[in-house]
Amino acid sequence: MNLTLYKQRRFRQKPHILTIEQSRELGQLTGKKVLKHITDQGLIPINLFRLRKKKLEMIYKYLFDHHLIHDKQPVLESLQTHQLAEYLLNIIYPGYPACKAKNQAFIEYRLCREKDSGPIPLAYDYVPTTEVYERLDELYRMNVDLKEKTTFDISTSTLKRAIERIRAANFTKSFEHIQYHLYFWNSTRTLLKPQCTSLCINNHEIWTEKKEKIVDEGFMHIDITEQVKRSIDSKSKKIKFDIKLVNNDEYNINHISISAVIKRPTEDLVCDLYLQTTTECIARSIQSSSFPLDTQQIAIHLLKQYHESKDKLKSAENLFLTFLSNTSNKNLSSSEEDEEEIKEFQDNDEESIVSLIDPISGTRIQHPVRSLHCKHRSCFDAAVFFDRNADIKLWHCPICLVHIKNTEELRIDYVNKVALIQYPQEEKLFVLQKDTLLSEAEMFDEEEEDETILIDFKRSLHKEEKQEPVQKRLRTMTHVM
Repeated sequence: MNLTLYKQRRFRQKPHILTIEQSRELGQLTGKKVLKHITDQGLIPINLFRLRKKKLEMIYKYLFDHHLIHDKQPVLESLQTHQLAEYLLNIIYPGYPACKAKNQAFIEYRLCREKDSGPIPLAYDYVPTTEVYERLDELYRMNVDLKEKTTFDISTSTLKRAIERIRAANFTKSFEHIQYHLYFWNSTRTLLKPQCTSLCINNHEIWTEKKEKIVDEGFMHIDITEQVKRSIDSKSKKIKFDIKLVNNDEYNINHISISAVIKRPTEDLVCDLYLQTTTECIARSIQSSSFPLDTQQIAIHLLKQYHESKDKLKSAENLFLTFLSNTSNKNLSSSEEDEEEIKEFQDNDEESIVSLIDPISGTRIQHPVRSLHCKHRSCFDAAVFFDRNADIKLWHCPICLVHIKNTEELRIDYVNKVALIQYPQEEKLFVLQKDTLLSEAEMFDEEEEDETILIDFKRSLHKEEKQEPVQKRLRTMTHVM
């Protein structure tokens, strides 16, 4: 089987901490057939956001009874349905981006609401975004006709009530990095590219080169966070908008909406990468272990330590190194096909030198990461990558320029991470074997030792050739005579 099919199967089977039997039992418990088979694991994260709270409480009870809860136990009565679904997602799939599962589940919700009477939900699942942004809810929406007048007003008190509602519905989240995004819609499903010639809020021009660059990168929103906060703090009654788009596209605007979005900090994104890579290793360890329940409980114990720690990033690194150090030398492939595909991937890698310097910042790497599609051993720094690509829609590997669709395609590299700890002063290392990296000094010492052994072997061989052939020749001649 080729490498492409191998990657597709890895994406379909989302890594989790359950055994096969537990996964099937959860499927029977919730009545979802797609949960009963290990080959359909890619649908479970979405299904958690499709279930009613009663079903989610049944899943929580099952996990609690089987000692699989590794995060702080919540008060179920205080959680809304989507909050409990997100909590269970973090329990079963540590590191999986909740915003992605929620966005996919929103598609079905929107399609169902379109059949009902009442306002049709706007297609936020069509909004270009990345895992950096997590959409909370819609703040405001209005139908407009800007053919005669390109200005409109929004009540500040209406926005304030909407913000309070969103805060109450998402009290478990930090609102330190909250943003408010403005969208222009031609229809409930069609976004207009907000390429403005002018955008004034309360008679102040806010359209800048930075906002224009974000739109050019592929996003379809305008960040109006500062203007909304300033208007609420100043206690003004209304926020006045004056819009002018390129090619008079403002005449095509039929709906305007403002949505609350959390821009996830870089540290959280890097933590998720460590958890995602560790969870993948946990899943394969459980499947290949002779004692899967014991392996599972070891993983649960390590995950509890992660959640109890205050320094999440450092704890995520320790979790990653601790678990992978105990399993890196074992064969965790679930089948002979996996082994063949992994070998095919490794055979494509002929790189002999690994750089420990980040190609973006030029500084030493702290969190080595690379894409599943990359064929090189060298990595780039995850934190630097997220900082640089926070306002970029299309991601590419800074080394080979391969396209990176989302964070699911990224993995922390264990060999490079260990090498960075073992060689704190080195900028590059040499590849000796598949998973062995050596410094320049060690590499040349190894070569000198090999040469010495080879010379000694040749000398001993030459000495034997001087003695043995003469004796053999004499014996043969004597026998003939």
